[in-house]
Amino acid sequence: MTVYSITPKTALLAKPQRSDEENWSLCSGCTACCEYISLEIDRPTTLKDVDNVIWYLIHKNVWVWVDEGDKWYIQFNTPCEKLDNEGRCGWYMHRPKLCQDYKQSECPRYNAGAVEKFLFKNEAEFVSWLAQHRSKKLRSLWQRYLVQRATRWEKP
Repeated sequence: MTVYSITPKTALLAKPQRSDEENWSLCSGCTACCEYISLEIDRPTTLKDVDNVIWYLIHKNVWVWVDEGDKWYIQFNTPCEKLDNEGRCGWYMHRPKLCQDYKQSECPRYNAGAVEKFLFKNEAEFVSWLAQHRSKKLRSLWQRYLVQRATRWEKP
């Protein structure tokens, strides 16, 4: 059963919305969206920003990624505590609005392409990306970061 959400202004543009039962079925056997938390962060533009991204990435189960719109995110890979033993949401009818608004079209299971333009799983990947980046500013940040890191431990 397809439920349509129509208001007078958007009647022609309305898209069908899936019922809870249809969403429940689509998610069967998959917990991908319930295995992490992702928050937008500032794009690194200073040495402090670069140092912060490296700090994030030296922590277990923390990634940083950039979407197609060049927005930066930090991702904490940690499963939701409301998943039941079968990998289903044990709190489905009471789940937060953020979970309710999640679209299967954004899920890697149903989306043919990658969600991220760049994905850094550790500091080495990020530093390598900085070193090879086309932007002079980011390459300059990488070089300045290396100098700062090298001189940080010098004895006066």
